[in-house]
Amino acid sequence: RNRGVMLGQLNRNAEAAQSLAKAVAMNPNSADLRKLYGLFLFNSGDHAGGLKQFQEGARLDPKDAELQRLLKQAQATP
Repeated sequence: RNRGVMLGQLNRNAEAAQSLAKAVAMNPNSADLRKLYGLFLFNSGDHAGGLKQFQEGARLDPKDAELQRLLKQAQATP
C-alpha cells in the first residue's frame, strides 16, 4: 500500500498501479485499499477502473462517507 503511494508520488505510475493492484489482490476485502487504488486509477484517467474499485469498496464498507462521495463523483464523470 505505502509502496504504491510512494511510487505514484514519484510519477512511477506503471509501478504504482502494479503495486496497488497486488495489494488489492492480497487484501480483496479491504475497502481502504480499494479506495486508494480507485483514486489512483481515477486520477490517472482510468475512470472505469476507478469506478469499479469505488463500487467494490462501498459494498465492503457502506458507511464510509468518503467512499460514497468518491463513488458518486465517479458515477457523474463521463
